[in-house]
Parts: sequence; structure tokens; C-alpha cells
Amino acid sequence: MEFKGTKGEWEVVKGSNSIWVESPLWSIVDVNKKDTQQEQEANAKLIAAAPELLKALQSLQSQFKEMILDEGIDVDEGDTQAFNQATEAINKALK
Repeated sequence: MEFKGTKGEWEVVKGSNSIWVESPLWSIVDVNKKDTQQEQEANAKLIAAAPELLKALQSLQSQFKEMILDEGIDVDEGDTQAFNQATEAINKALK
């Protein structure tokens, strides 16, 4: 599956009373007044980094598969659990 979200760089923008995330085509404004400015900024940073995080996770997943299948490296239960969590996160992002 391929990421179908907005392509390009997202950035966190701070206004006098709010924080939002922008790309060249879109802007996401957090209007939840219950969140503190620190929470708004943390959410904005996560949203801005999401496309890069997805790409990195897909790369790690691919490398992990290659190590197991092509190189025959043994994995333990923790490795398998981490791989499964990565797969679930990738699927969640792409559905």
C-alpha cells in the first residue's frame, strides 16, 4: 500500500494564541481549547513528522524482512512483537 496523504513537507507554525501545521496545500489548526499550548505544539510536531515516520517505519520493516528471509538471521519473541506492531501501525496509517 502507498501513502495517499498530502505529499511534501509539513511544518509547525506558532501564532500568538494557537499552533497549527501547514503544508504547501493544507493547513491543520488545533482548536481544542482544553489542550495546553505545550500539548498543541506536541500534537502539531507529531502530525508534521507523520509522513517521515511512516516512511522510516516502512524502511525498517523492509530491512527486517530482508534480514530474516535473505540472511536467515534468528529473531526472538520481542523482535517478532516489534515487527507485528510496526505492521499494524503501517496498516493503520494506510487504510
